[in-house]
Amino acid sequence: MSQVTNQRPVGIRPVDQAVSAAAVDRRIVDAVNNIGFKLYERVGKPGTNFLISPVSIAYALAMVTNGAEGEPLKKMLKGLGLEGMGLAQANAGFKALTQALMSENAEVTMNIANAIWAADDVKPKAQFTKGVMKSFNAIMNQGDMRQAVAKINDFVSKNTNKMIPDMLKPGALDGAI
Repeated sequence: MSQVTNQRPVGIRPVDQAVSAAAVDRRIVDAVNNIGFKLYERVGKPGTNFLISPVSIAYALAMVTNGAEGEPLKKMLKGLGLEGMGLAQANAGFKALTQALMSENAEVTMNIANAIWAADDVKPKAQFTKGVMKSFNAIMNQGDMRQAVAKINDFVSKNTNKMIPDMLKPGALDGAI
């Protein structure tokens, strides 16, 4: 696996600047919360406990929007609860959310790490690469997907302080692009 750029090392990077939670576009916050509530309604079972990260799910979906244009982009933003918002505005909102989450309380450790993994023969659009790197502080990795599971698990383990040591099982990406 190789990184597309050497500008961003693997791991958690400090935010560009501190942003207060009050400065985050309320539509982004509402979208993240609604994703969490909707997911809970669909997979939650009365009397059971489970853990989800609406922020992680929203970030993954929002990062994907950077590869879309026109009507598909509008539909994806609508699905995120950001109807009427443009890609640049959504990206800026998620970047501000990241900055706020990572700088709001010095007594709380908040790690946010994003990465994109693709096979060697996949050529992501420049708009996608630029958007996820700039707005989500993501790193881009390309390589043989048969070797990616171990690298992804290592990335996740390092960025969760070993709280999630094995995100994927061997063979999970067989046939993936």
